[in-house]
Amino acid sequence: MEIGLLEYTSLFIWPEYNYIKILMEFSVLYILYSLYKVSFGKYKNYKAYTKITKIEKIINEQDVQKTKQKNQEKQEKQDKHQKQGKRKNSEKEQNQQKDVQKQQIKQEGEQQKQENHPHISYKELLKQEKHNKQQQNKQKQKSHTKICHPLYLSSVKGFSDYITDFAYNNRYLIATGFDNSIKLFEMEQFFKNPDQPKYLFHNLNDMHATAICISKKEEIAYFAANNQLFNLEFYPKAEDKQYFNVIPKTKNCHKSDINSLHVDENDKILISTSSDSHIKVWNMKGDLLKEINTSYGDHYSSCFMKGLLVVSCWSVDTSIFEIKFNKDHTFRTLEKEEVLRGEKTSVLDASLNEHGTLATLCNKSQCRVYKINTERKIKEDARLLSKIEHQNISAAAINENILVVAIDGNIHIYDKNFQQIDQIDNAANGAYIKRVRIHELHSSLKNKNFYVCFIWGQEEERVNIYDLTKYHE
Repeated sequence: MEIGLLEYTSLFIWPEYNYIKILMEFSVLYILYSLYKVSFGKYKNYKAYTKITKIEKIINEQDVQKTKQKNQEKQEKQDKHQKQGKRKNSEKEQNQQKDVQKQQIKQEGEQQKQENHPHISYKELLKQEKHNKQQQNKQKQKSHTKICHPLYLSSVKGFSDYITDFAYNNRYLIATGFDNSIKLFEMEQFFKNPDQPKYLFHNLNDMHATAICISKKEEIAYFAANNQLFNLEFYPKAEDKQYFNVIPKTKNCHKSDINSLHVDENDKILISTSSDSHIKVWNMKGDLLKEINTSYGDHYSSCFMKGLLVVSCWSVDTSIFEIKFNKDHTFRTLEKEEVLRGEKTSVLDASLNEHGTLATLCNKSQCRVYKINTERKIKEDARLLSKIEHQNISAAAINENILVVAIDGNIHIYDKNFQQIDQIDNAANGAYIKRVRIHELHSSLKNKNFYVCFIWGQEEERVNIYDLTKYHE
């Protein structure tokens, strides 16, 4: 009935169209379109899914390859490290074997050297070998220039290594070298034969002297070597060839090297100072009479004149000691009399003359001159006379008329008023000047007194001598 009604109405409204067919066709088309749309969407999703899966596969493959490469690189690095470790271990083993061989060779060499030199330590031998090499290099590089200054008189020469110390009296000058030698010069030879003064030679074999002093009356000297004191008797006019006689005196004198020795005017006592900060007084038999620990550190220098001992050391103070004797000139005591204060740094050198004038050197920049009371009857403090300031001052010496100061390898000469009157350039043949001393020489030549200046260069094989007589006339 409904269908008939639709047909009736369709015919009534639009009689020329069959609306049922149209609707049926439209519905079929709609169904087909929806099916197409669903199938096309699924196909599209499928395509996208396949693309994504392909990309993921490629990415996974790349990641797998990268991880493989990383693992390979790690393995290669590990192999390299293992190989290097094996090489290092082998190198360590080889180095250990070499060290063992070196130690064996060193021990054998030490044993041989100890057998050849039983009286000297192995460290001392190594020092000597090192100094010998330095000396050879120095001789190759050294320019042998002659000193042409008009005041130059002569030189103490003939050493194959640097001079360690020297001492003098009115007749002789004696010097010691690191080459284990001792040479004795007559003072008048410097005036008779200044170009080649004659000397007597002695070799100490397995030791070298670190300090030496000479008696003012007798023909005897005293030197220190290997922490021991020795007597050195010399016979310059002996007919036989045995000019020197070495007599051991005392063993284990100080804990370190002795850097200065002094003998009194009456040959009753010996005074030794060392870098162990001790001052010791000995009699001629080698017995210890007095010992003082200054607690100042290294003793750089000391000078002795008329019973007064001046010690310069690491401390900023310069200590003056007096040696007191009994009426029979036997030793009584050693006492500190005075301390010179005012220096800001350590005192490196000191020089005292017979008239009680003292010159001290402070840290290579200042030379101070004092007047000291030598009589000691009335206690008077030392008076500061003058100060000379300059960079690179290395040594100083003074007597009653002149003051000599070493500055930059040159010698500056000052008068009584401390005004500079002369200068000697390159006084130590280019070496650093370690010590300067002025000596009044009572010579039989023309019955005249000469004044000579000894200039000692550090690590130099000579002591240069200058005639300063004209400044005392």
